[in-house]
Amino acid sequence: MKKSFLYLLFAGIIIFLFAGCPLPLTTNIAADIVITLGRFNPTANNSLYGGVGGTLSVPVTVSDQTGKTLTGDYTIVFTLSADNSLATTGDNTGMGSSSVTAAQEQVADVSIPAAVAAGNYTLFAVISDAADTVKNNNTASISVVVGASNLPNLQIASLAAGSSIASYLPGAAGKVIYKIANAGFAAIASGTTFTVNLTFNLSGTDTSVGSTNITLSAALYPQDFITGTADFTMPSAGTLAADNGEAALTSWSEALTATVDSGGAITETDETDNTNTVTISSGSSKPELSIASVTVADGTDYAKKGNPVEYSVKVENTGLAAAQGYSVVLFVDIDGDGTQNTGDKTLYTWDSPPVVPFDIVNGTNNNVILSVPEGTVYPSDITDGMYYVRAVITGSMEEWDTANNTSTNPNSSQIDFVTTAYDLSIDYMSTSLTGAVNEAAGGSVPVSFRIYNSAGDTVTTDFAVHFYASSDGTLAPAGDTDLGSVTVTDSLSGNSRIIKNTTLTIPGGLGTGYYTIYWIIDDTDAVSELDENNNTPASADECFVFFPVSDGSTGIDARLIVYKPANAPPEQTYIYGSYYPDAWVTYDNKTGYPDQPGEKAFDISCTGGYQLTPGNTVGLHFFGLNYAGYPDGAVPYAFRFVPDYVASVPAAALPSALSSEDTFESNDSQSTAALLSGSNDPLTGFINAFTNYAGYSYNYDYFSFVMP
Repeated sequence: MKKSFLYLLFAGIIIFLFAGCPLPLTTNIAADIVITLGRFNPTANNSLYGGVGGTLSVPVTVSDQTGKTLTGDYTIVFTLSADNSLATTGDNTGMGSSSVTAAQEQVADVSIPAAVAAGNYTLFAVISDAADTVKNNNTASISVVVGASNLPNLQIASLAAGSSIASYLPGAAGKVIYKIANAGFAAIASGTTFTVNLTFNLSGTDTSVGSTNITLSAALYPQDFITGTADFTMPSAGTLAADNGEAALTSWSEALTATVDSGGAITETDETDNTNTVTISSGSSKPELSIASVTVADGTDYAKKGNPVEYSVKVENTGLAAAQGYSVVLFVDIDGDGTQNTGDKTLYTWDSPPVVPFDIVNGTNNNVILSVPEGTVYPSDITDGMYYVRAVITGSMEEWDTANNTSTNPNSSQIDFVTTAYDLSIDYMSTSLTGAVNEAAGGSVPVSFRIYNSAGDTVTTDFAVHFYASSDGTLAPAGDTDLGSVTVTDSLSGNSRIIKNTTLTIPGGLGTGYYTIYWIIDDTDAVSELDENNNTPASADECFVFFPVSDGSTGIDARLIVYKPANAPPEQTYIYGSYYPDAWVTYDNKTGYPDQPGEKAFDISCTGGYQLTPGNTVGLHFFGLNYAGYPDGAVPYAFRFVPDYVASVPAAALPSALSSEDTFESNDSQSTAALLSGSNDPLTGFINAFTNYAGYSYNYDYFSFVMP
């Protein structure tokens, strides 16, 4: 009575749980005991394999998915289903059960009945005795391929030479790397020994050159594989020459055949697919040169005619003898066909460069680096344009292969040959603006901008610098406010900078908020430059001029950025800062650990930025604390308010030198913005964070200003 009731209860649970589609490989619905079915060689297949009337090996794991330690043995019931469902029982075949110890993967061997036809099935595994209350995760499934023959099938899935060049001298020791797979439907037991034999076909006869006995340290299950190496010995020079039909050996190449289970110790489903081949070369001792790289020394992507040639060439030898008596030519590939032709321009020729050794024992690639001597210049008769600079190995030296003696495309990009070299780029822009611009009437913003010519020639052509104002940090001239342009008429020498000043007129009605001024150099392309992509900032973070526009009442979103200036003492300091938007009532704070001059201490920000409201008093409050071992004193910090969409600005965009008017040192009384580095500008300034390690006493430095 009790046994019948349990069977009915178990069957009801199974039908209830698995009606419809089967569960995934591991079902993790509840934090409870789960079962997992694994695979052999899971990267190559998604199924388990077994033969009719044979054994199906199943990796099984029982665990608790909550991470609890699970112990004891569990009975796993296996069922083979033809329709991928346990709900319909007419096609299901019981596969028996197996006891599995929890918390570790075990291989359960179950029998495939002889009545099962070859084909594709789903194997269900159910924990029959899980002592948990939630049963909907006590099953797992996996696809199964049942073969008609219950036998293994050894194959050499891959075969490769143990040397990178796959070449060995006559009589030398060689090595191959093999991957042997069991492509059958039955496992090969642990401890089984079989042989891998290596042969060359020499003068019409298969000749063994080595063999390796393999003893399995673990069972080789269907679709799994093992890897290893096998040694062989190259035939003598005379044997190889005879195979070529030569009196004396030149070069030789042949397929090395590896045969697994060459003695037939294992009965397989197919005895004809046990071989694989790899091509092995040999011959008289020869070098094998190639151009490994062609590199321009300074990384430049242009070459001015008449300028020094600063290239180096790496020549690599992967052959079986030292390379000597050759030449290397560095040339400009004018026609772009990848070879040296009559119309190409020679830059330099190395005659009889250093010997390149060989190291066949260790299989390493040996090389020499050839550098163009000082004083070599680019020829003047190269037409301006983009070309590849290549190298070619020449001479009468015998090699294994001469087809790889020219560099195909060693450079990451082509070199731009030019008669003159200019490259204008934005360098820096600042302003002396000390207050907000009137939203209704507009105003002016004085700016000082610096332009850099990073190329070697002097720019004498006049060019324009165009200015724009962006309200959202996106730099798009079509939608931003055009602030006009100025023309630069000064000559700008190569590798030098020029500083210019102008005053930008801000139109009325621009709208309240923080604005970013950015600029575009030579937007009409009056100067033909090497790089036209560095004439404008890429983002608002590369812009250093930000100005507020005020209507006298509406708040402006901003954030505060604090740096230790470059001329600050190097003491490592913990700094704490607070921002008070409403005169010391509420605040937000931030901490940082800048231990070197020029580092950002922190930025104080919040979602949407801070509201700097015109007419309202704003407070800033700092203190610092040194680590042990550093002297006490005031550590200066430069601060700046910027638009809330600007993530950061470099230290160079903040005040860079303290003045005698900065009196913030051990200052415990409120001060005004007028004391900030001798400026009334409330948007940038200095603060001295006084530090005192002994006793952790805090000395506060703080001040307030009225937002204009």
